[in-house]
Amino acid sequence: MSRRHKRSRQRAARRAEHTSAQAHARTIMAFPIVPANLPVVRARYDAAQTIDENRRHWANADALSAAAANSHDVRRTVRNRARYEVANNCYLSGMVQTLANDCIGTGPRLQLLTQDSALNNRIEALFGDWAREIHLASKLRTTCPPQGFGRRVGTRRPWTARCSRC
Repeated sequence: MSRRHKRSRQRAARRAEHTSAQAHARTIMAFPIVPANLPVVRARYDAAQTIDENRRHWANADALSAAAANSHDVRRTVRNRARYEVANNCYLSGMVQTLANDCIGTGPRLQLLTQDSALNNRIEALFGDWAREIHLASKLRTTCPPQGFGRRVGTRRPWTARCSRC
């Protein structure tokens, strides 16, 4: 038998051995050995079960992402309903106000990091005076409270003219 033929047979034998070892490992994983003294746990997810009691509840569940499921019309409807709830539910209004207070706090602070520390301090002081003078933090918190829930708290240009709803 030639050396080449011998190596080829050795490789084939190793491959067969490796394949049978993999099959054996799959069998062990598929049928784990459980000691007789341990109880077998049979569990399932309730959310994965579709029965008569929850069939209507899960009827509108789909595999769409949030971006795909929420078209412009859906977002507008949800936003309008959220604004309505904030305007007519004192508990929810308090939660939105708390969220605004936590996000805005006492207002934005300016921090400059130029080479001239005296200039930094002067501009930061002027910004702080301006923010206090125009009540910037209050405006950021209360521009349109229902809009804080329908969109992000702290709307885009809160110090410009009031919106038509305010």
